[in-house]
Order: sequence, then C-alpha cells, then structure tokens
Amino acid sequence: MNNDKRLIEDYLPIKAISAEASREKSIRKGHISTLHLWWARRTLVACRAAVYGALVPADQFQPQNGPESTRGSLGRANAAKFMERLCQYPGHPGVIKEAERHILEAHAQRLTEETGQKVTREDIEAGRAPRPKVLDMFAGGGAIPLEALRLGCEAYALDLNPVAYLWTRTVTCKNPVCGATVPLVKQTWLCKKKGRYVALKMLAPPGENQVSFEVVEAASEKGLGFDPTAFSSGGNATCPFCGTVADSAYVKAEGCTKRIGQQAMAAVSIQPGKKGKVYLFPSIILYPVIDYKWRKWDRKSTSCRKTWPREGMPVSARSWKPS
Repeated sequence: MNNDKRLIEDYLPIKAISAEASREKSIRKGHISTLHLWWARRTLVACRAAVYGALVPADQFQPQNGPESTRGSLGRANAAKFMERLCQYPGHPGVIKEAERHILEAHAQRLTEETGQKVTREDIEAGRAPRPKVLDMFAGGGAIPLEALRLGCEAYALDLNPVAYLWTRTVTCKNPVCGATVPLVKQTWLCKKKGRYVALKMLAPPGENQVSFEVVEAASEKGLGFDPTAFSSGGNATCPFCGTVADSAYVKAEGCTKRIGQQAMAAVSIQPGKKGKVYLFPSIILYPVIDYKWRKWDRKSTSCRKTWPREGMPVSARSWKPS
C-alpha cells in the first residue's frame, strides 16, 4: 500500500475522549468493571477510540473535493465530530454500526491490494473474506477485546495467570551511615470492603537493611492498628530504619543514574470455587517459583550447551515515577 497511515497516527480528539472516559469511570451499573477487579482497567470509550483509530485510514474523513491545502484540517474536524459521537458510553448502536462499516471497508481495501482480487465489505460480512483480527497480548480487564468485537473485528486476548504480584520501586537511604532500602510506595491497601479491610504493614527489623511486608486483615479500618496511607508522599519517602527523608529531588537523581530498585510486596490470588481473593506474602508463591524456574532452565541450558540471558531489565529514568 502506498500510504497506510492510520487515523490514530494523525489525529484523535483526546480532550473530548478523556472527558467521556472520566465520566465513564463514575458509572458502575451494567459496566464490565463490575464483573471482576482489575487494577489497571482501561475505559471502554478510550479503547473504542484506539481500536477504531488503528483500523481506519488517516484520510477517512477528508473531503474529496476542494483545495488540497484545507483537506487535512477539514478531515480532522470531521473526524472529531464522528469520534465524539462514537466515544460515548455506553454508545449509540447506529454510530457503532457506522464505525464498523468504516473498519470493514478499510479492511476490504487492504485485502484487495494484498491479494490482487476485489474484496468488498459485503464479502466480509457474508464470511467470504476474513474480518480484521485484533490481538491484545496484555488483555487485563478485557476492554480492548470487547471493543474490538463491538466494532466487528475478530478479537484474541491473552494475559497472565490468576496470581498477581504487587511491587514497589525502591531507593537506597540518603543517609550514608544507614544505607537501607527505602520503598517508594504511597499506600498499601489491598482490600477496603465493609467487614473486610486488608493492607500491608511495613516491618523494619533491627539489624536488617530491607523492610518486609506483613498482610494484616481486620473487620474494621481501625482494627488494622496502623495507617496504610502513611508512606511516600509527593515523591518524598521516609526511611523506615533511620527516619531520613529521601526527597523527590534525590529520588529523581537516583532514577537518572539508574539506581532505582524494586521489591515484591505481596501476591494476590483467587481461590478455586470460592469468592474473594487471597493476599499472601510474595515469598510463599513468587520466590519458590522463580527458584524452580531458574534451576529448570539451568539444567536445560547445560544439557543443550546453551546459555540464557541473566541481565537485569533496564530502568528508564525518563518514564519512571514513584509508585
């Protein structure tokens, strides 16, 4: 294809989509978010915009006539009007159907150019040609696959197992005499429901230089016996061992020099056949699994005389923020 630029690469009415996404977050009844908890859930309208914008051409709304110098700006204005109608929650069926038609027509054109045989939208709708496929490798709460299906695509979703691990970024204590590991976690709430309050309590054992976390559960918030929100604030973190404050400037400097660490805080899992989640100290699940995997890979790499990468993951100071 000579020009395969997509609408998402050229223009999306971000301000309008963000406003509707904020409104959607306040809606609970009938929303997919009520099916199960997901910590980084994406709004449906934002995912709808992303899927649509990725599957239609950038010139979808450009007029065919008139001065060429104004076609781009007119096309973006027309795109804004349609996208604002499309990205409403829950969405108007007629507008969604129109968006599906745009996607299938664009896909038909792509198939025509790739195969050299004429393919139409009607061919796709009748099953004589394949629908566009959307793969979400990190599906999470399922918003992208759901919106892809809503827009007439064939959706595939993948994600990790039901055990989730909660991590925190860390820095070395600013006090050179102390040198302990300081977590940059803001709060440690795990569950806040009537009759069930679960949070992580930070422990700083004497003689150690790294904290540990204890899962504490109580029937009331007061029953926990500590404040789960009394940790990092405004980018500043207090060392739990010596009380020295690692201010935001120090934390940013550590990030720029790639001296940011990480520490597992807890594991979250589900119980087969039971409601609710289980919160565990990460060593119960995470560390034995990692140790098992390393030993298994060591045996396999030795038997086939191959090595496997052991380098740490790079930390991008530009994109890092205290958790």
